[in-house]
Amino acid sequence: MKTKAPDSQTESTMQSSLTLNLPTHQERRFKAGIWLLLLLGFANAGRATDVAGTIIGEHWTKANSPYRVVGDILAADLTIDPGVSIYFVSNYVFEVAANVTAIGTPADPILFTSTNGAVGWQGIFFNASGEDSTLAYCWIQNSVKSGIRVSDSSPVIRNCIITNNTTIGNGGGVWVQNSTYDLLLQDCTIINNRSKGDNTGRMGMGGGIAAFMGQGVLRLSGTTVSGNATVPDPGTPYGNDTRLPGGGLYIVGNALLESNCNVSYNAAVGGGGSTFPFDSVGAGGGLFCSGGTAVLRNTLIASNTAVVGPAGHLYTYGAGLYLDSGQLCVTNSIIADNSGNALPASAVYVNSGQANLVNCAIAYNGTEGLNVAGGSALVLNSIFFNNNYYTGLGYLDQIIGTTNVSYCDIQNGYAGMSNINFSPIFRSRTDLMIVRPSKCIDAGSTNAIYTDVSFPPSLGALRNDIGAHGGPGAAGWYSAPMILWPPANQYAVTNTPVCISAGAAGAYPLSYQWYRGTNLLTGQTDSSLCFSSVQLSDQGSYSVVVTNLYGAVSSPPVTLSVTTNGAAILDIHMYAGVNILGLPGRTYTVSYTTDVGPSPTWTPLATNTMAVPNWFFLDMDSPVPAAEVLPGGVEVVRRT
Repeated sequence: MKTKAPDSQTESTMQSSLTLNLPTHQERRFKAGIWLLLLLGFANAGRATDVAGTIIGEHWTKANSPYRVVGDILAADLTIDPGVSIYFVSNYVFEVAANVTAIGTPADPILFTSTNGAVGWQGIFFNASGEDSTLAYCWIQNSVKSGIRVSDSSPVIRNCIITNNTTIGNGGGVWVQNSTYDLLLQDCTIINNRSKGDNTGRMGMGGGIAAFMGQGVLRLSGTTVSGNATVPDPGTPYGNDTRLPGGGLYIVGNALLESNCNVSYNAAVGGGGSTFPFDSVGAGGGLFCSGGTAVLRNTLIASNTAVVGPAGHLYTYGAGLYLDSGQLCVTNSIIADNSGNALPASAVYVNSGQANLVNCAIAYNGTEGLNVAGGSALVLNSIFFNNNYYTGLGYLDQIIGTTNVSYCDIQNGYAGMSNINFSPIFRSRTDLMIVRPSKCIDAGSTNAIYTDVSFPPSLGALRNDIGAHGGPGAAGWYSAPMILWPPANQYAVTNTPVCISAGAAGAYPLSYQWYRGTNLLTGQTDSSLCFSSVQLSDQGSYSVVVTNLYGAVSSPPVTLSVTTNGAAILDIHMYAGVNILGLPGRTYTVSYTTDVGPSPTWTPLATNTMAVPNWFFLDMDSPVPAAEVLPGGVEVVRRT
């Protein structure tokens, strides 16, 4: 059911907050995109279409967008076009009974969000809806009952961003309970979601994803799970044990993570009992597995944490991975920079069951790389280096517990067949691919089933290379290239230097070839095309083709404009500025934060001691739509 809302009823506070664990330049581009998306929604806000109740056989179009949800929705045979925005004015649910098709595009995604941050909405709920629904290029954010819930259903979910959702209970970003169906999340980003525990028995498991799979399999392909957390509800008193496992993912049953999945910067946070003997337990900062078989291939598990406190017995287990029971099979994966703030911590913790780690690189973790407290583990063709560092003592045990280890490079040595103890020589601190003359090359198992087949990333001859880039699974790391930062139009004056640059990702090595129009520029094979002394004759259209073993991609053409000395070039941009009124002689600072929570961290942008009563600050990394001036300083809050 839908109606047209009068202009006077249009919501004027349609905004949402994003807290992103991204590099600064990526974050600004990311936030700018969201800001533009919401602005486009506002442009149509005066003719919002109200919807509620049972929706059957409808077609929601961009022309009638935004759709304002004014009551619970039960949908079937609904099609939602690219560019549609769906705003929930209160705590309503979008329940799918059957066949909802919401397919956006990269340039025109579909937005599901709330206009009332105080109450949120209840997310998208696939309730016994079968296999015929699709979400693609959708943004799902600001729900207070998980971004997406799936119960005995198997929708297609691909290229979606699920962010800033919460729940009291399990699965802040995605909650799944399937008895027989599989569920695939393909090329999705699940970022900055929270599951909260309370003192009524709801544990708050799986900050990003909580999945209870029965006979089905949870499959993640090319999916990023980052910046999620399990946290105690700050408004709930704790007098009992608090165990909030699975900061990124909490999985009961079978799971498969493959094709460059990224599980990073997640946190399993135990709140702590108020007094002894209660426990505070943080387990599985990245991933917590229980029962079934969890398979990880070509997956990065990095910079996750297991955190506990402030009182009670404090324990952290498996800052990166925690195997509670069942089987864990990890191949051609990297587990790095994970840490806990209480013992025993460990990057990978085996409580019971069987863990197999083959061709992995486990390095730079705060405590030991592997702790086998129960069950058993087999480690083959893997690197354990630079884990468990203590000031004054150096690097201590890399592996704790009885483990079958062979053909591995283990710092300080480890008993077992053909293990070595040499620095692996990684490409860099953050890129754990070995490079020549590493002694890990051709030092892995001689069994033919582990033979190297992909060069690169493997090196040397056919014998297995120890580490994450050896063996037959190494090719799974890589794919065709994609351009992350396309070149931009450039403006220059004659006889001055100028560069046109691009950035790409994909299978290493990447090669670049620049073109002027359709003409190949001989020798211009770097990521930047530079002119040391540009001339009028260099003016024109330029593009770059990025190639690797798996394909090629072309950038859109950009223009290099050149003028003679003394002539002006008009380059028009739109920037946000703030005029600050203050006292001459006082020093004021403009800062920004990407965290609009109760305790944000502020980053200074500019400082000025006023000589006159006003200071106009122009932010060249706009947009910045809101600012708050406080005594002694100026704080700019980036909100989108």
